[in-house]
Amino acid sequence: GRTETSRNIFLEDLPYTVIKDDPFDVQNPKNPNAIWTVSYPKSPVETQLSNRLKTNIKSSLATRGYSTADSDICINSIKEMSVQYNDSGRVDSGRIIVVLDAKRTATGQFETIEEAVALTKNNARSILNVKSLLFTVTDTGSSYLVTGGGFGHGVGMSQYGAQYMATLGYGYEAILDFYYPGTTLSNLDMVSPPPTPTTEPTSAPTSGPTQTSKPFPRPSSGPSPTTSPAPG
Repeated sequence: GRTETSRNIFLEDLPYTVIKDDPFDVQNPKNPNAIWTVSYPKSPVETQLSNRLKTNIKSSLATRGYSTADSDICINSIKEMSVQYNDSGRVDSGRIIVVLDAKRTATGQFETIEEAVALTKNNARSILNVKSLLFTVTDTGSSYLVTGGGFGHGVGMSQYGAQYMATLGYGYEAILDFYYPGTTLSNLDMVSPPPTPTTEPTSAPTSGPTQTSKPFPRPSSGPSPTTSPAPG
């Protein structure tokens, strides 16, 4: 539903990757990822999420003097899940605060503590198991509802958006212009070098004519694609 600029994902600022709404992506009836939701109860914490959170807090636990064995870590609840956005509306940073029982290494006693897991644009998708960074987080009271759209980083051309534009009658020039504004199309002339002659190996004379090799024929160019008129 919205494209992303390359500087927010790949650091390099390419002028033809811009932030803009993409109605063709979300209006395509064949797009299964136009809108999706994931719900995470505050307690008990969903098992797979709990395992991913454990992986991300072990370094901090070790620094604080707690065991990092999975059996010595029990995440009881999610106290907070918050996110901040970049200029395209995608998640740029955030955090998850969990309440857990952790085993003190020195004494072997369990203590109830809190740990914070930092969310970044590099790890938020994997930790929350979501398809893109274009999502919001809503506190429903008993859970956190993650609602988003799209599948991937959002830079460049949407496959579902381009496909739907084509079904509406847009030609390739209009599709490329929509997703890569400010660019121009030109022909790329590719000339193959002539074949390099090879030296025939010396062999004993044989009866009959000697077959000579012929250069592989170059394929002839097909018709140039035409641009379908865009709807008025």
